[in-house]
Amino acid sequence: MSTKNVSSASSESDIFKVNRFARYYRYYMLYFVAIFGYAWIYVFGAHILMSQSTKGVSVPAIIIHMAVTVAWLVYGFIRKDKVIIVGSIVSMIGNLFTMIAIFVVTTL
Repeated sequence: MSTKNVSSASSESDIFKVNRFARYYRYYMLYFVAIFGYAWIYVFGAHILMSQSTKGVSVPAIIIHMAVTVAWLVYGFIRKDKVIIVGSIVSMIGNLFTMIAIFVVTTL
């Protein structure tokens, strides 16, 4: 599409409708970054469960990460941004999974 069409877009969402690259980039951000970008927290939780060890685990860091994620989730809802909302939800679930893994390993 021409740059004339992009510059005539009235809002951010209109740019995604007009500009093909921007649309594909948004899909990349939603399906790859927002979902797979937080896969590390699930791997971390699984490692804790499989090794039955919390050695080197920073619970305060996980709690801080959860607080930051909640802030991003609220911001995503305010902006009505699907990428931020999905990424934040995926991250929150991963944080909860890791916290449960820590609880299970330390109490058994």
